[in-house]
Amino acid sequence: MKISDDSNTDGYFIRSYVPGRITVASKQLSADTTGETALSESRFKEETLENSFIISANRLIKDWPPQTIDDLTNDHSKMLLSLQPEVIILGTGMSLRFPNPVWSASFLEHSIGLEVMDTGAACRTYGILSADGRNVVAAFILN
Repeated sequence: MKISDDSNTDGYFIRSYVPGRITVASKQLSADTTGETALSESRFKEETLENSFIISANRLIKDWPPQTIDDLTNDHSKMLLSLQPEVIILGTGMSLRFPNPVWSASFLEHSIGLEVMDTGAACRTYGILSADGRNVVAAFILN
């Protein structure tokens, strides 16, 4: 599915997704004649990711280690918590699978919402919440 007419172009955003692959985009930085770095209004850098990753408005962490929902460990939740989100979206692939409740408990202890959904729903929800200015982090398990 291609996602279009996205008003959230100030950081990292999801441009499109298909099973097992998500295209992430961000504004490209360019230097002006004074050597200052500025955001280019018309150019975006896109990359297609096929491994698990984490995305927020200002961070893209490629090759997040867990490859299945059963691989999630305390270290993975600490990585998500270190980004200090108000809500975390966990995309679990083509089908919805819930992580072990013990893994999910750490978010509740820190008063951070965790929403678990299939990849398509997670991409759409991340786009809506980030466009709304929410401090959202999405973690995708693509396998």
